[in-house]
Amino acid sequence: MEELIRLGAEEGQTGLHLEVNPLGAIVTRLSLMGLDVLYPRTTLSGTDEESKVRGGLHVCSPWFGPDPTGIGPQHGFARDLPWDVLDLSRDHVALGLSGVEGWRHFEQMLTYGVEPNLQVFWASLRLMKKGELTKEVSPGFHPYFNGLVGSELWIPGAAEESQELPGVPRSGLEEPLMLRNGLRVVRGGTGTKRVIRWTDGLDDVGYGCVEPVASTRDLRPGESMTISMTLQATTI
Repeated sequence: MEELIRLGAEEGQTGLHLEVNPLGAIVTRLSLMGLDVLYPRTTLSGTDEESKVRGGLHVCSPWFGPDPTGIGPQHGFARDLPWDVLDLSRDHVALGLSGVEGWRHFEQMLTYGVEPNLQVFWASLRLMKKGELTKEVSPGFHPYFNGLVGSELWIPGAAEESQELPGVPRSGLEEPLMLRNGLRVVRGGTGTKRVIRWTDGLDDVGYGCVEPVASTRDLRPGESMTISMTLQATTI
């Protein structure tokens, strides 16, 4: 297991605390003064009795959902591979992934950061296509919100999709997410046009996923695209 990267405030202290695993570039913990914003990364027993890893936040890249070619894994390969640490400070980490078989002329750069005093977490994913081949992409973010109020009414396993307002950042455009531990979360971001709402109900405490996803597009040689998201957490 890769050593976790810890950013922001010390766990339980004033401000946001963030933990990132370079294996899969996964956020394993995001908390505010000891209260979890994201459901902690946990292995649970599925309805088919197989172990399921849930929680935290991972990117779905280069595609969200099934591979368009029918060959690759669900939600892309980015969450399964070790990323290189490109830059690291107290409040941010930049990670890179390239040279993947079948995608050798394709680079991904992912940056996570916190602004502890503003209680803001942010993530930015950039995809860059080199070489000669065009690739179809549809990246997104997959956060598991801890004890999301209302998610207990969702149908387990059923994904519900809605659209974002075109060309407008999401900051302040929708109702905040309310968590059962007393946290209020306002989402923001750019570059995504769809929101997927999903849970599978494997834990009584509950988690709800509100996932911003980019529209499917062809990424041609020399082109790049960037998606971003922010979460601002406050106590009620």
